[in-house]
Amino acid sequence: PPPALTVNWTSAAAPSVLTVDMGTLAGGVFAGGITAAAPDFNGAKYSSDGLTAGDFVGVSVDPTTGLVSATYSNSNSVPFAKIPLAMFANANELVEGMGGVYKASALSGPYSLTSAGQNGAGEIKTQNYEQSTIDATEQFTKLVVDQTNYSGNLKSISTISEMFKAIFQSI
Repeated sequence: PPPALTVNWTSAAAPSVLTVDMGTLAGGVFAGGITAAAPDFNGAKYSSDGLTAGDFVGVSVDPTTGLVSATYSNSNSVPFAKIPLAMFANANELVEGMGGVYKASALSGPYSLTSAGQNGAGEIKTQNYEQSTIDATEQFTKLVVDQTNYSGNLKSISTISEMFKAIFQSI
C-alpha cells in the first residue's frame, strides 16, 4: 500500500490523512492510480518563429496606440495589453481631488473609453514629468515671510515671559 501523508493544518481543523495511489509500473506503463485527462501531446501543431531564445528586458508603451509590449534581448517585442483613455463630454467640469486626481461629476458626464489618438483623445506620454502649476519663487517668498513672522512671535513670547518674571520678582 502507498504511504499515508498526514497534513497538519494551521487552522483549528483536525489533521488530515491523505493516501496517494500512483499505480503500479507494468511493462514501462503505469496502471491504475493517477491518470492524465489531457489528450496526447502533438508537437507537430507548434511552429517556431525563427527567433533565438531571449530574456525579458523590459516593458514599453507605444504613445500613439497605447499598446503595452514586453521586449526581449533577441529584439522581439510582444504586445500584451492596451491602455485605454477616458474621455468626458465636459472635462472642464471634473472635480479635483487630492494628489492631482480628478473625479467625474454630474456636469462632466460619464466617461467613455477610447484608444490613444482616436475620437479626440491625445497620446500617452511616458517618462515625462508634469509641469508644476505653482510658482516656486512665490512659495519661497511666503516661506521666508512665515519664518520671519514665527521668529517675531517667538521673540514676543520671550519678552512677555521676561516681563512676568520681573513682575513676580517685584511682588
